[in-house]
Formats: sequence, C-alpha cells, structure tokens
Amino acid sequence: MTDDFTDVRRLLAPVDPAPPETFAGAAWTPRARATLRAIVSTSPDPAADPAADPTAVPGAGHRSVRRATVAWVTAGAAVIALLAGITRRGPASEPADEPAARVPTVAMLSYHRSGSESSMTGSLPPARPILLRLAKAAGRQPDPIRPAGAGYSYLRLNEWNLNVAVSGGRTGTAVVPTVTEQWTPISPADPVRRVERRGTPIVIGYGSERLAAAAADVAPTSDDVFAADAALSSRSPDRLPAEAAALRRALLPPGPVPGDVTEAEELVRAVVDLHGEWNVPPRLSAALWRMLAGQPLGYLGRTTDRAGRAGEAVALDVTRGLPRRLVLVIDPDTGRLGSSEEILTTDAGKLGVDVPAVVGYRLFLRRGWAPDDRTPVG
Repeated sequence: MTDDFTDVRRLLAPVDPAPPETFAGAAWTPRARATLRAIVSTSPDPAADPAADPTAVPGAGHRSVRRATVAWVTAGAAVIALLAGITRRGPASEPADEPAARVPTVAMLSYHRSGSESSMTGSLPPARPILLRLAKAAGRQPDPIRPAGAGYSYLRLNEWNLNVAVSGGRTGTAVVPTVTEQWTPISPADPVRRVERRGTPIVIGYGSERLAAAAADVAPTSDDVFAADAALSSRSPDRLPAEAAALRRALLPPGPVPGDVTEAEELVRAVVDLHGEWNVPPRLSAALWRMLAGQPLGYLGRTTDRAGRAGEAVALDVTRGLPRRLVLVIDPDTGRLGSSEEILTTDAGKLGVDVPAVVGYRLFLRRGWAPDDRTPVG
C-alpha cells in the first residue's frame, strides 16, 4: 500500500482536485487508480467559490508545444473544450504575469547509467560508443521482405504533446494523446493517407501500452489524403545512402537554416521525422546511428519507454530558445528506434510547468507493409 500511496501522492501533490475523468489513466497500478478515483470522486461546487471553478477558462491565447515549436494562436472554443476541468482562475490578487498553478506534464522516464539514476541536468558522457554498438545490433538484423502485393508503408504512432492555455498571464496545461496511422505509398504518384484520433486530455501520469493505443478506439479526429511531396518532409529509405557521411549530407536541408540551429539538432529531428513517415529498414538504422555517433550526443542511460519496451537513451542538449533535451530511445537488441522525447531541462519560461518537464513524446508502435491505404498492420 505504501507504493500505491506514494504513487497517488506524487500525482496529486501539485494539482487541485478535479472531476475524475480529468485523471483517466493517471495512476500506474490498479490499486493506485482505485485510490485516485476515491480521492477525486467528489467534484468541487463552482457556485460556492466562482474563483475556483475548474471549468472557467478565460479566452485570451493558446500556446502549443509540438515538435519543439512554441506558437501563439487565437483562443476559442477548442481551447475551452481542451482545458475544461484542468485550468482554473487564480486569486484576484495574484500578479498578472505569474501562472495560477504549476501543473506537471506526463511523468519523467527513469534513466539509469552505471548503476545509478541519471540526472536530467548537467553534462552527459559521449554517446558515441553506445551508438556504434546499436549500429552493429541493427546491422545484424535481416531486412524485411516487402510482400509482392504491398502498395503502402504503414506506420502507427502515439504522440503526447503539451498544450498550454494562457490568459491574463495565467496558464493551464494538458497533455493530449494522439494516435496517428499513416499509409505512405510506394509509388510517389499515389497520395499519403493520414488518420488521427485524439484521446481525453491527461494532465499527469505515465503512459503504457494500453494507454498508448487507447485513442485508436475513438472516431477519427481527421482522415486526410495528401500529395506525397506535400505531406512528407523526408526522402524514401530506398533513396537514402547507407554510408554515414553521405547520409548526413542527404538529411541536412538543402537551403540555409537559422544561424542558431545546429547541425546536430537538424540531424536528430530528421531522424525522428524519417521514422514518423517511413518504415525504416535495419540497414538504414545502422547507418543513422553511425552518422549520429559523429555528433555531440550524450548517453542518458538505460530506460523502459512508455510502451514498456527496454531501450538505450541518447540525447542532444539544445540551447536555442528554452533549454531542451531531445531524447532517442533505441532497442538495444535490434537497433530500432522505439520512441523519442522532448524535455525542458532548466527553464520553462512562462509555460507554467515545473522543470524538468516532458513537453512531447512519440512512440513508434507499428510498422509494416499494407496492400492499400485502408488496411492496418498488426
């Protein structure tokens, strides 16, 4: 019971009580979830204290952190629906430029190196030897045989992205789970089909294989087709070289980039985007890790990702904008990229979250070949 109590106390410490559905999937164990449901089973009465109404969301601005981009957009009904039950007004005496509350994002993964837990701050040992070992593991895997009737590369991904609503200098946060299925055609003349399903906003808690797939059971939020050249930011694996130096040149953008964007950041993001668009074969995985071994990545340690899979975590620290750590979690046996994470390390600006804070992650759950753009794999 001690572990359950600790789990629930960790989850609830920074958060005011809210309707039970707000915390769906927040606790880790069944007993902890039952305890959590009992704690939040009584909703507060907004009429008793209008300032504490958890559904009151002033409509000023909405800021979303997605793929390392913090963009301002006009608030509206979508923001209100997203943060209903999560954001609350602060006291009238609270300074206008201070957040109303510090709300945690999804819990950090644990990373272990040399028998101890790795810190999310400070420098890391070079990742080069780990990446070269992972390249060898990938190189030992046989390339999958494309079925004769395959017309599409199929991917299924789970993304959780931090969404922040800001009003009068006060903030409220939620994490929105999204399952994406994508069918990328083998023939560039055919369109890409992408289906997205969004789950209930979650403010705290670990993910799991069950939660990672939960949003797939709801009706699609979007079901779109795009021309391949408009939908894809990366080249087909068949057109990428397997030699590290040539691969580096192929993944870097052809035109000028902002002066504060490093080559290493461009390459790490290109690797993540490649896995988010294509079925990456082992021989290319091996080349990717050999290429990144020449970049200033650090070794974060061993971990278990949010779908319960073991992995070796390598990371790149980015100082542009808010200090961040870009994390890749790679299967030690197959050399396959299983997930990626983005973490604010030392400064969250006015985002209203405590650092270190996970602001987004992506799980690569399924990949394979499909005969058409309607048939899922696995």
